[in-house]
Formats: sequence, C-alpha cells, structure tokens
Amino acid sequence: MTKTTLVLISAFLLCSLVHANQVDKKGSSYVSFDEARLLNIREPDEATEKDFNDVFDQLSAHPKPNQTFDILNSDDDVNNFHVMWLDASKNSFDMNQQAKIMMTAYKELKSKDKDLQLLHFKSPRCPQVKVAHCDEKYLYRSMDGSCNNLKTPWWGKTETPYKRLLEPEYDDGVDRPRSKSVKGCELPNPRWVVMNVNKYPKYTSNIASFFLYFAQFTAHDLAYTSSNYKKCSCDTKDPECNSIPIPQGDHVNKDQRCISSTRSSASVRDFKCSLGPREQNNLLTHWIDLSNVYGDSEEKARDFRCKNGLLKTSRGYGSRDLPPRRPGSSCPGGPRSKACFATGDARTEHNSISVSIHSIWIREHNRIARVLKKINPKWCDDTVYQEARRIVIAEYQNIIYEQFLPIFVGKKLAADLDLLPLKNGYFKDYNCGLYPQISNVFVTAAFRSCHCRVSPYYYKANEKLKVYSRASLMQMNMNTSIPYVEDVDDSVFGTLVHNCPAAKPKVTRVLNDYLFEGIVSDPYTKRWSLPALSINRGRDHGLPGYNKYRQFCGLKKAQSFKDFEEIPPETIADLARIYKHPDDVDVFIGLVSEKPNKRSFLGPTAACIIAKQYRDLKFADRFYYENGQDDKTKFSAKQLDSIRKVSMARILCDNTDLKFVQRNPFLVPCPKTNPIVSCREFARLDLDAWDY
Repeated sequence: MTKTTLVLISAFLLCSLVHANQVDKKGSSYVSFDEARLLNIREPDEATEKDFNDVFDQLSAHPKPNQTFDILNSDDDVNNFHVMWLDASKNSFDMNQQAKIMMTAYKELKSKDKDLQLLHFKSPRCPQVKVAHCDEKYLYRSMDGSCNNLKTPWWGKTETPYKRLLEPEYDDGVDRPRSKSVKGCELPNPRWVVMNVNKYPKYTSNIASFFLYFAQFTAHDLAYTSSNYKKCSCDTKDPECNSIPIPQGDHVNKDQRCISSTRSSASVRDFKCSLGPREQNNLLTHWIDLSNVYGDSEEKARDFRCKNGLLKTSRGYGSRDLPPRRPGSSCPGGPRSKACFATGDARTEHNSISVSIHSIWIREHNRIARVLKKINPKWCDDTVYQEARRIVIAEYQNIIYEQFLPIFVGKKLAADLDLLPLKNGYFKDYNCGLYPQISNVFVTAAFRSCHCRVSPYYYKANEKLKVYSRASLMQMNMNTSIPYVEDVDDSVFGTLVHNCPAAKPKVTRVLNDYLFEGIVSDPYTKRWSLPALSINRGRDHGLPGYNKYRQFCGLKKAQSFKDFEEIPPETIADLARIYKHPDDVDVFIGLVSEKPNKRSFLGPTAACIIAKQYRDLKFADRFYYENGQDDKTKFSAKQLDSIRKVSMARILCDNTDLKFVQRNPFLVPCPKTNPIVSCREFARLDLDAWDY
C-alpha cells in the first residue's frame, strides 16, 4: 500500500469525522476520492517545485504537433457524427493541450515523489480558469455557474472538470484507456460485450415513458462531455482516437470495419495546479439551473432573450411555441438531421420529444414573465427576466426533488439522504465546503443506464390522452423536420400513457445496432452502437470496474461472479462468459444488469451514485430554492410555499392543451393510485406573492 493511499484513507476517516453529524442525520457515508484528496493538498518543497517548473518549461517549449481548433459549422459538415453527437469549445480545446503537458510532467516527476497527486504547485505556468469578479450582493445565479460558491468561485462553472468518486484506473496510471483484465489479457471488445448480454430477465414497470424523457432533459441540463472533435479512421494510430473494431459474428455490421469514436478531451483535475491522471471537462454548468434552456454564458443568454424579459420562440406546426431558430437556418428544408433550433444544449434536437419538453419550459418562463410584468409594471426587462428565471428554476428543482428522485432512486434512499423537500420552513444545511462537481461515473455510466429503458416505438396521443399513432423510434431520432409537420406536444402526451419498457441489460436494437443509420454521414461508420460507446467511454475515462463502485456504495466486493447478488442468475451467467474476472466487468454493464430496487427505477449501485450526486447538488448550491441562510437570495415564506405546490402536472397543464392528466405524470395512469383528473385540481403558482 503506497503512502498516498494511506494518506487518502486517513482523509476518508477525517472527512467522516468532520461531517459526522451530517452522516448520522442524513445517512450519507459516501466520501469521494476527490473530497478526500482536497482535504490533504499541500505545497511542495522548493526542489520539487523547481523540478516541476523545469519540466513544464521544457515541454511547453517543444509541444507535440496537434490539430487546430475548428468547430465544424459549415453545411457540408453539419450532418457529420462528430458534430451531431460530440461537442467542444475553444476553451476546452486549449485546456486539452495544457492538460497533456501537465500529464507528461506527472509521468516524468512521479518517480521522484509518490505523493505527487497531493501537491499544490504555485507556478504561474499552470492552467487557470477565468472567473469574473464575484459580487456577493448579486441576487441571481451567474449564467456560467461561477460565483455560486463565494470561497471557490470556479466550483460548478462551465468548462471545469468532473470529480471522481474513485481514483481513475488507466492502463499506464495516467491517461491510456483501461483495456487490460486484472489477469493481464485484453478486456472484451465493447461491441462484443453488448452483443452477448441477453434481454432477460424483465420486470414489470408502472413508470411512464415521460419519466425517461424528463430524465434525459435533466441530464442535458447537468453535463456535456467535451470531445477532441476528431474524425477517427479504423486504422489510425492517433492516441486521441478510440474506435471500436467490429468483432467476428457481428452480422449487422458486415459492411464496416469499426465504429468510429474519438476520446473525450483531456482536462486538469482542478485549478490548484495539481498533477495527476487525465480528467475530463464538463461543457455545461454543474448545477440544476436549466442551462440547457437559458444558456451557459452571458453571450448565449442574450441571444435567447427578447423584450419584456421574455425568451425568444419560433412557430412550429399548429402555431406551437418552439425554441428560436438558429441564425441562417433553412428548416424545415435540408438534410433530416440539419440543426434547426438555437438552444443551450445541442442535443435538444436528438428527438422531437426533447424539443417539446424544452419548449414547455420556455413557455413556462414566458407565461410567468408576462404576469410579473403586469403586476410589477415598473420593473425593467432584466428584472422581469431574472425573476422569472429564478422562479422557473425553483419550480424545476422542486419537481426534481419532490416527484422525480423518489421514483428514480427510490423514496427510502431519497429520504435517507435528505433529498426530499421540506413541507414548510427553510433548508439550513448549505455547505460551502462541499465539492459540487458532477461525478465522472454519474455522467459516463450511471445516468446512461437509462438507455436500457428506451422503447423502440414512440406514441402520439391527443389532448384527451387517447393514443392515435405509433411510429418507430428510428423515425423520430435526429428528425428535425417533425416539429414543422406535426404537433410535437402529441408525442409528449403519448409518453404520459405509455409505460417505460421493463428493466433489462439489453438496449433496444434501434440504439444498439442501428444508431444513426441513414442519418449521419461518416466515411468509416454507417451505424453506431450506443451501449458499446458507453462502455468505450467508461474505459476512455479510466473508470474502475463495477465491483469497486459496488464497494463504494456499501455492497460487498464480489470474489466470484456468483457474489453479484444484486444481478439475476441468467445475467450473471452472461457476464461470466464475457469477462475473465468479476473486477473486469465494466461499470456501465454492471449497473444496467442490476435488479431494480423496490419501487425504484434503478438498481442499488446506480441509485447510490445518482442519489449522492443530487445530494451534493442540493447541499452545495447557494441558490438551492429552499435555502434560507441568505436573506438576500432566499424566497419569502409565502413565495416558497407557492413554489412547493407546483407539480409536473401543473406545468403540463399551463403550457400545453391538456385539460386532464394523471396526478403524477412520471407514472402511467391508474384509476386507483394515479387517476387522470382535471387540471383544475392542481395548485397554481400564486404570483401575487411577487407583487412588490
């Protein structure tokens, strides 16, 4: 056991003591690798600092040749996979180059100091994050997520790294993707893995498909991993490419040699000038703040705004308010996957249901802004906009913690970790020392487990929730013409009455075998496999295997495959045939193989990872809607009581043609437990509480 490991173990114990009252009260004993590391960072001695500066100067003077940054926005490239599915930014590109220098320095210096990961260098050569001056008197969230934490302003900001729940496991200890079994042989090909995991068993589900698409929407609010933006061939030796060879027996892909894939761009682990293994960047804010609707920068936010505090819209079929058109867009003409809308997240257009859910929140903002302007006519445009944004984010957070998470992770776990909102009064446990970043495994594996519950079909229903049409998911994916030729709200109505497919480790063939076929052009790949890409990305990010995350979440370490007690026997047999050792099982495959907890969407390990993340997002958010510690930013008691009454059903009723809907839209209708009732039965937001 290394000295660094012993130091981190002591940090785990120290962190547990520091937060002992919270642990006892909240039931949270999950302390992440990064939380422990941050408690023990120290400055190096002069000799080590000099060694670092010498190595850094040498590497910076002779950089390796790299591609130039080029966002491919031309019409010729808009249909390319790397544009539609991945993203990058100039800042993340620059960070990628700097991070590579830092990683090389780490490789050269780690032989001299085993505790190198715990050192905080003082060098001005280290990558810096640009944060505007924080005004602690400012009442509203920044657009880029900065200044939420006044002590460490970059926490939660756009284009900052994910955190680690467990120490990364790269093949070389620094940045080479995880590819080796614990027995020394190669891990199985990701595509071969997903070909050999079977569909059984199936579990019944009363969860509505709307839940799944809302989950996708929330994921797109929280994280978007920065890409290298490369077009990777099947034969390239470029270390930043990570394409998947087509295995023998893959009869679907007989006409292609690989599934083209690029690595996520590299990032430093923090901005304390700490050396260590490769990390990855989040292009979005690390907060529940609807950045996918409002934008994640002041520039984007200005582009999405219009007069009187309103958000811009465009008109679709039936005069529906949709997101604004992209400048120069020729939609609905042109290629099927041509980008049409200007939104805070490029993935909004992956399917028409996402477009509709996004539009519903734009409509809610504009509905509230109009009322606020009417009752406060002296307010300027910016005050109307910021107050409406603040209210809508609060409604959204209330729905997530009150209705969404009890289904996602289970009501018991939500209660144990104090995720459920209060019935009255203020939340008083804001913790400015809690590291809020989205965890790497949360975005790379745990949340992606939802892919296994996607139906191969989507249904359309009218405002009376009567289904009138069924179509293939393939027809909806990347089809940006749909909002102009049919009512996209009808596809959302269909998700309300159609249940999610039962939990299983197998993804529907549309996503597993035929992703983007006939939609996206690529010189090397005609079709992709979403679960294979998920496994590949986990290895690219150096995520440890499923067995270690089980341990992190309090389950016993499996010594043999049969010890995976949370996985059905039939699936254990598949895993034992695919992998050489229990420690080899990729975390994504392990998570989707678990039996769901009672009254939960997820199995125990995925639920643990996701619940911990949402706990951090609640306790570390200075602007969390129930937080009453700051008199300047808190809602009044009357305002907060009104926000707590808002439900997902009320949002749907106020912003669509629905007159009737089930009490909980995240569950399918049931006469006894979840009846369809009149919209009049759902409490409205009382905006008179904002009459100043």
